[in-house]
Amino acid sequence: MNKSSETAKMIEGYLEVLERNNYTLCEEVEEYRRSFSSINENNF
Repeated sequence: MNKSSETAKMIEGYLEVLERNNYTLCEEVEEYRRSFSSINENNF
């Protein structure tokens, strides 16, 4: 896996947000998930 790829960085950030929030679906986690959606819409 290329740890310096943009996808790897996004996933790493997501895992950090999840860990910080005890793996619960809260507003911060939802906001991070929404940021993925906007990135994907712009790239595809």
